[in-house]
Amino acid sequence: MRHLSLLVFSCFILAGCSSSGLRSSVADEHLPMCLAPPLPFQPSIPHVSATQNTIMVHPGLLLLVDWGGQRALDVGHSLVEQGYAERILEVRSRMKAPMLEQMVKDGGGDYVGIHYSMGGAPKVLKAAVDAAAQVSSEHGVDTQYSAIMVDPFALGLLEKRINPDSAHLKQVFVILSNRYMPLRPDPSLLSSRVMQHPKFHFIFAEEYGVRWNHFTFLTDVKNDQRSTQSAQRGREIFEQVLQGAFEGVSSDVIASNLQHLRLRYARQDGRSLIPGLCRLDS
Repeated sequence: MRHLSLLVFSCFILAGCSSSGLRSSVADEHLPMCLAPPLPFQPSIPHVSATQNTIMVHPGLLLLVDWGGQRALDVGHSLVEQGYAERILEVRSRMKAPMLEQMVKDGGGDYVGIHYSMGGAPKVLKAAVDAAAQVSSEHGVDTQYSAIMVDPFALGLLEKRINPDSAHLKQVFVILSNRYMPLRPDPSLLSSRVMQHPKFHFIFAEEYGVRWNHFTFLTDVKNDQRSTQSAQRGREIFEQVLQGAFEGVSSDVIASNLQHLRLRYARQDGRSLIPGLCRLDS
């Protein structure tokens, strides 16, 4: 069994190593000019809503060792402590049943899931959206699901599993480690329908001038003692993700706030462009 675990892990590594792809294939010098930065956003104010009382936690690879699962779980516990929800449900089965049971118990409403690595596989997201749809249909309560997906496994299969226009899919945040990092999924496999869909927000580490590998983003956001630039920026980015996922902020405001961060960080770094996105005017 130990050898099997190592084999699965090795295949997982190799699958990630082939990942690449930025938003644009246009040469840097031909990228469009960046839009003017929006006004600074207001900080998020956590609150508990009766319709946002359970966070669904989908951990990473589950083998003989609980590899990666604790990161997502720790972040879930932290959000409960901060007042974003009343409880978490760790969905280790990857199946719809436990989420459906919890949603019925809660009385439906809006849900947010933290999907890390293998827990971000498109079939797992589909199970969550299907559970929300079933609650809406059978209990007459409008139920929607938002997802925070960190280096989700098999991202290229997303369009085969998920309808972006589903009324039960609210917002999706896809957070990707740096280009060519092991285990980073390949966003170039997705069509423009998803990449440009207002519900989907892609956060590429290189666009924000940070260095994340498959493990560091969640480690940074759950540990406010880490003082590196990447950790500080990671927490600021995550605040905007939480605002969009929990507080009903519209898609265009989410996009505007994330663009504000990209431009601010690029100017702080003295960069002349945001890779794959746009060129700065100075």
